[in-house]
Amino acid sequence: MGLDPSSEELGIQVQDIIKVIRGDIPDNYKFDPKQAKDVCKTCDEQSSLADKVHCIVYVIDTSAASLLQKQLQNMFQTIHEEAHKMGIPQLALLTKVDLACNIVKDDLSKVYKSRCIQKKVLEVWDLVGVPASCVLPVRNYWIETELDMNVDILILKALQQILRQADAYFDEIKQRGKSKETHEPNCEAMP
Repeated sequence: MGLDPSSEELGIQVQDIIKVIRGDIPDNYKFDPKQAKDVCKTCDEQSSLADKVHCIVYVIDTSAASLLQKQLQNMFQTIHEEAHKMGIPQLALLTKVDLACNIVKDDLSKVYKSRCIQKKVLEVWDLVGVPASCVLPVRNYWIETELDMNVDILILKALQQILRQADAYFDEIKQRGKSKETHEPNCEAMP
């Protein structure tokens, strides 16, 4: 289920997405597309690191990037701002790049040289708010019966970036934990 501003009956609510990011949604929670429910695991229970999101990846169809409605842009902005406050890295996958540019359709290795794709990357940057370097173009497998190394390379590059960002998030958490330890007074050493 994704975001759908065109209908109250479809899509996930932005507030539910934010609850998922924070780790406040219990297991087997049933999302209601009509309204976000006021739920938390238990009011006393703090979400563990395992419950929280470590990296957000927006998946956006290249052909639809420039057609997205203002309401959807506002939804992305709300999610982006909340994730930014929590320090969660964010990336965007720009899918179906071969359908957006004939040069890329003929030779997928030219995806980073295509002005058309660069323009789409900038549109997604503006739409979602993630830096252009975090908008990752990929081509979808859809009718192929054999693997294509050029498709795989783009997908693996995107996966590598996602894993690096998640790893950097954990490093940041570890650093914050170490700095708290060094700044907190040692109770045992006090007379």
